[in-house]
Amino acid sequence: MIRVTRVAVVLLFSLTLGCVPMPPKPEQTQLQIREFQTRTYETKDTKMVMKAVMHTLQDDGYIIKDANLDLGLLTAQKELDVTNQGEALLLSLLAGHKARYKKNALMEASVNVSEFGKEMRV
Repeated sequence: MIRVTRVAVVLLFSLTLGCVPMPPKPEQTQLQIREFQTRTYETKDTKMVMKAVMHTLQDDGYIIKDANLDLGLLTAQKELDVTNQGEALLLSLLAGHKARYKKNALMEASVNVSEFGKEMRV
């Protein structure tokens, strides 16, 4: 009888702790997001870095729409065939859009390559 009571108390206590809502994550500023997405490379060769970024995007299925070496700007996009509603909702949330179900999704990417001292920031 004591053992059953202990199990019931432990179960009730663990259920109570498991249902406590997590505090909401504070929203990040655009500057914090950009800093998280930025990578630095030890080179001053802008052309090489731009080509490496282009190759990476193309390997991932993106089509390069615009590349401007002088500005260090690259834009690309790819179409995705979405097979289920959950995948479509996840993609739209990752892209920062309101969740909608679509059969096709268009993913866009823009990259900025700039000199920073003796390094390149992407």
